[in-house]
Amino acid sequence: AKIVSGRPGQETPLGTFKIEWRTPSRTMDSSTIGIPLGSEGSYLIPNVRYAQYFTWRGHAIHGNYWVDPSVFGTGRTSRGCIGMSNADAKVFYDFASVGTKVVIHF
Repeated sequence: AKIVSGRPGQETPLGTFKIEWRTPSRTMDSSTIGIPLGSEGSYLIPNVRYAQYFTWRGHAIHGNYWVDPSVFGTGRTSRGCIGMSNADAKVFYDFASVGTKVVIHF
């Protein structure tokens, strides 16, 4: 699957992890990573699909509907998550479960 990963200064962590917890849909907001809502750099994104968290700091593999599809495979636009199309994220969600190994490398 083509993805987007973490932008400079907010890189996606490299290494071996496991899926810690997951949810088919959720609202993601910047307060969970220490950026208060309404402040510079804040975000509030409803209906993020197929989120599978691989760190307790908020890094997840999930659908990303707000990025232009042409950016997948070339972009570093996230705040550390691995974003992909909802269709691709569903494939990973249907495959994996809590405890599934996740290896991230370049």
